[in-house]
Amino acid sequence: MNELKDLITKDMVTFFKLRTRAHLYLVNKYHNKISKLKDQRIDQELFDRERDEHDAFKWIDPEYTPYVLLTWRYEQRRKGLDLELPESIKEAIHEATFHHIKNHRHHPEFWTDNESMDTLNKDDRDKPSGHLVDGTKMPLTYIAAMVADWMAMSEELGGHPRKWAEDNCGVRWTFTKEQTEFIFELIDKIWDLK
Repeated sequence: MNELKDLITKDMVTFFKLRTRAHLYLVNKYHNKISKLKDQRIDQELFDRERDEHDAFKWIDPEYTPYVLLTWRYEQRRKGLDLELPESIKEAIHEATFHHIKNHRHHPEFWTDNESMDTLNKDDRDKPSGHLVDGTKMPLTYIAAMVADWMAMSEELGGHPRKWAEDNCGVRWTFTKEQTEFIFELIDKIWDLK
């Protein structure tokens, strides 16, 4: 981890903090919109706790240092620059990503026992790996938290959560019919009201 810390600059840390806080603001925004639906399928106490703990591990290692570098790399790509990272840093980011999805309930991977780092796309963590993750054990409360996260990311990146869901449900993650319908129902009720 020291090798990674030596690469981090003050600008990287500042950008990470600003971007992560902005993401948390957007997650909170969509969480509140979902809460206003007063959907009886959502356990509001657990939903609120998930909002309050959303991405909490990004602020401490083993996630913090790799995520500072990953966030900076994404920002450089948005500017049209390619920040090539050494293999050791890519591996640390891969490990941090696995830690993240296995420790936050708004990720389908949290709910499976048979996931390993090998089931993640090491080259592009935002794309399917070819391995279908079973999200069928994920309660609807956490599905709602996942959708709030998807909407937050969609607003940040200028995308549409419906497109993300269409591209990933049944391709990256498998959900039950009820879960899938719930995902699209929340997106359809909330997104155009943003």
